[in-house]
Amino acid sequence: MPVLIDDRIRWSRTDLAWALRSADGYGLYDGAAFLLPGFIAAALSPAELSGFEPALQAVFAEFINERDTPRPVRRLLGERYGTALWQITGQLPPDLLPRHDPFGEFVRDFLGERLDEPGAAELLRHAASLNKPSPTRAWLRAGSAFPVRWPAPVVLDCFAGYRGYISYACDELLRGLVWILSLDPSDEATTLLGQVATTAGSPNGRKAGRSVAPQTAAATVEVLATRSGPVPAQALSEMSRSVANKTLLGRVRTMLHRLPTPTN
Repeated sequence: MPVLIDDRIRWSRTDLAWALRSADGYGLYDGAAFLLPGFIAAALSPAELSGFEPALQAVFAEFINERDTPRPVRRLLGERYGTALWQITGQLPPDLLPRHDPFGEFVRDFLGERLDEPGAAELLRHAASLNKPSPTRAWLRAGSAFPVRWPAPVVLDCFAGYRGYISYACDELLRGLVWILSLDPSDEATTLLGQVATTAGSPNGRKAGRSVAPQTAAATVEVLATRSGPVPAQALSEMSRSVANKTLLGRVRTMLHRLPTPTN
């Protein structure tokens, strides 16, 4: 597999058909069977993928909720098959704000075809690519270069008013959107970040001691600590009284103490 998964190989429709047939008989659910057809599909053009949509959709549905498949493998597979399906349909890749996720379904139903507008998928894909708590300067520069930036504030605004379950994958995506929004110095962005922080840090009713979106909460707290005005202090003060997770609470209190003392 490591030899075959190589961007220098020129794949064809016939190769994709062979890889899908081979995966069908693999028999295990660790995701390995779906790697090669995913890499091939993502490398083909829309014309070369013509007719493959039902098969790719079926494979996507097979692995995306399979708990025996490690999360990093599911993430990689989702990105590959999502990219291929996006090339075929022109619609937002199914792994970004997925419909099997309650929050993803909420956003898709609320925004509808706007998510299929040019540039939206590219920015959301970049946001989802952040796999660490804080981005590098190169990642932020890339985020600032997108001509379309509206998905960051719009999706975060959907989250700020949302009351429900947030999956790990959507938490990762929201974290990336927070860092993209951090590039906007406006008071409106700061206000939204404060709303996102309090929502993300609120207790998760499903699991004691856990926040609704812990990765998003940690990122937003860090961003708020760099902003001016009354909103950061208000949001962090509210979080210091409501956050149940001890690690996040400690971070909130640290960042709250770092805020400049207001002068009269």
